[in-house]
Amino acid sequence: MLSAEQRQLQQRLEDMARQAGPAIELGLERIGRVAHRLQMGPGRAKVVTVAGTNGKGSTVATVDAVLRAHGWRVGRYMSPHLLDFRERACVDGQMLAASEWLAALDHVEAAQDGTHLTYFEATTLASFWLFMQRDLDAWVLEVGLGGRLDAVNLIDADVAVITSIGIDHVEYLGATRELIAREKAGILRPQRPCIIADRDPPTSLRSEVARLAVDAVWMGVDAWVQERSQDWDLCQAHRTWQHLPRPRLALDNVAGGLLAALTLLPELAPVTVQRALQDVQLAGRMQVWEQDARVLLDVAHNPHGAAFLCRQLHRHPTPGRTWVVIGMLADKDRAATVTEFLAIADGFYPCTLDLPRGGSAEELAVSIQAQGGQCQGLYATPQAALADCRVRAAAADRILVVGSFHTVAAILAVD
Repeated sequence: MLSAEQRQLQQRLEDMARQAGPAIELGLERIGRVAHRLQMGPGRAKVVTVAGTNGKGSTVATVDAVLRAHGWRVGRYMSPHLLDFRERACVDGQMLAASEWLAALDHVEAAQDGTHLTYFEATTLASFWLFMQRDLDAWVLEVGLGGRLDAVNLIDADVAVITSIGIDHVEYLGATRELIAREKAGILRPQRPCIIADRDPPTSLRSEVARLAVDAVWMGVDAWVQERSQDWDLCQAHRTWQHLPRPRLALDNVAGGLLAALTLLPELAPVTVQRALQDVQLAGRMQVWEQDARVLLDVAHNPHGAAFLCRQLHRHPTPGRTWVVIGMLADKDRAATVTEFLAIADGFYPCTLDLPRGGSAEELAVSIQAQGGQCQGLYATPQAALADCRVRAAAADRILVVGSFHTVAAILAVD
């Protein structure tokens, strides 16, 4: 049950979302003015900023876990959240009180002084204000969209990480990997280190790294992963981190996060790193649902994320069939995402997301059938789709719940 302050925060956020207008307005001029009035900055804290199409959350979680395991006080910013808005800004792995969030939002509102901010911009500034109130050693920040013009890019990164580059948000970032990579590269700062975790980086990203004289570590060239069934190694020319535990996260993203932590703290302790990686986890990333071990939850919501998830699952075959419960936002590339899931799916359970940007089960079904997939029905909610799938699936089958943060959150919210 929510406390009175949590209910107050929830109502405040709903009011802000309703009054803020368009959800996305890229640009740093407006938010920069408000940040200046707030005297926004990390102080002595080191900043790690993570951009990319997929894998940002896993990378942020890894940096956070490794630094905290070595005694650093860390503020971790991520978006969107799954169940509780307060997930977006955690300090030392813990969410902050609703009363603190309300105070932060008050400060941001007072500093606006007539300047319009989107919901994302206002809540991002509130997160940073919360971090400023604490004597932190590091801020680890996930970029919301793109990089160059995203609100998070107000803060200069001491270490930048760019994860995978795929096609998403084309209306804001461009329709090619070259254009999208240039936007992601906006988080780089001249002559400061960066980790490039995409093994096939676009030419535009290489050009920006060279132009800014960035000290870059390129995955697959300067560092590489050696996988085994039970553990893995992170290799560099001068050292190898051996027998690292395998979290349920993409190893390239974990490796990128570990390399970023190493950049800040070169003398990481191997035993402490092992412990940190053993414990690192992120809700909604290859997460086994507690109520039914057949159900795997993953927020894969674009073709690149779907392809990666399918590659991971190919390494862990199931003795039965695989069913896909899927709900997507209307502005996502449904056809291409569904095409990736066809490689593993025996059938689909499409559902509607009842949100302003939500797509319908009927629209999804059209995409599924056009790609040659089989629909088992049409469902008004993710919960209804999963309930029917669980009844019809055999004990040895696997059930994926995918397509959106909202789809996964709807299932995690089920008691």
